[in-house]
Amino acid sequence: MTDTASESPEKISTQEGYGKICGTFISTCDKFLGRLQTSIEALGPAGSPPSLTDEFLTQFLVESDSFSSACCRELATMIRASSTQPEVRDTSEPVLAKLIRNRCFDRIDSVLLNYLNLLERLNINLSPVRPRLGDSKIRDILSLPASGSQPSSGGAGEKLAVGAKGKSAAILKVLEYLEELDKLPHDLLDYGALKLFPAEADFRLESEFVLKAQDGIQVTYQGVLSALDRFEEVKRKRWEDQRTAETANVKEAAMNSLLNTNATKTGYGSLVVGGVCAVLVWVAFSSGIVHKYVMIGEGVVALTGVIFFFRGIASLTKS
Repeated sequence: MTDTASESPEKISTQEGYGKICGTFISTCDKFLGRLQTSIEALGPAGSPPSLTDEFLTQFLVESDSFSSACCRELATMIRASSTQPEVRDTSEPVLAKLIRNRCFDRIDSVLLNYLNLLERLNINLSPVRPRLGDSKIRDILSLPASGSQPSSGGAGEKLAVGAKGKSAAILKVLEYLEELDKLPHDLLDYGALKLFPAEADFRLESEFVLKAQDGIQVTYQGVLSALDRFEEVKRKRWEDQRTAETANVKEAAMNSLLNTNATKTGYGSLVVGGVCAVLVWVAFSSGIVHKYVMIGEGVVALTGVIFFFRGIASLTKS
C-alpha cells in the first residue's frame, strides 16, 4: 500500500466530485476530437470529396483508444486520491483505470471492436498498431492469432469494390463511435459517484453535469461532424437519422393530441351524465315521492351524478 492510499482524505462534496469527473472528460475528449478533426480535414482540400487512407483508419483506432486510456487513467488517479472508501484507495491506479474502462467504455469499445474487424477484412496491416494501444479489449483482440481468412480471389475490379464498400462502412463506424461518445458522461458520472460518495449521489446534480460535459465538447464535437459531412455516406446517414427522429416526434405529437381529444370528449360526456342524474334527483324530490325504494334509487342516481361530475372535471383538467 502506498502513502497515498494510507492517507485519509477530506470528504469530497458531490458538487466538487461531479465537477472533477466532468472536467476530466471534457479535457481529454476535447483534445481527442481536435486531433480527429485535423486528421479528417487533412484527407483533402475543402470542397472536394476526401480520400480515405489506411493511415487515417488505423490512426483513428489508435487515437480513440488513447483517449479512453487517458480518460480512465486520470479519473482513476482522482478517484483513488479523493475517495474515503478503503477498498477504492487500496486499489492500484492501473487496476482502477481498467475497471473504469470495462464499466463505462463498454459500448464505445464494442464499436471499436467492430471497427477493428472491418479493418482486418480490408487487409490493412495492423501489426504496428498493437504496441500503441492501451491495456484494453482492443489490444487483447489484436493480440490473438490471425483468423486465417484470405483476401478475395476475385479480380482487381472486385477487390476495389469490396475495399470501397468496406471503407464506407468504416467511416460510418467513426460516426457511430461519436454518437456513443455523447452518452459517455452519464456513465462516468454514475460510476464516479459510486466510488466517491455512494450514499450521497445526487441524481439531479448528476443530470446537470451530464449536460455540462456534453456542452463542454460541443464546439469540437460539431466540428468533427461537419468535417465528416464531407463523406457522402455520412451526410446521407445523418440525414436519414434526422428524418427518422422527426417522424417519431410527429407521431408522438399526433398521439398526444389524440389522447387529449379523447380526454376532452370523456370529460364533457361525464359532465352530461352528471347533469342528467342531477335533473332526475331534482325531479324526484320536486314530485314529493317518499317511497323508500324510490329514495334508495334517488341516492344511487345522486351518487352516480357526483362520480361522473368529478370524473368530467378531472378529464378536462388533463386535456
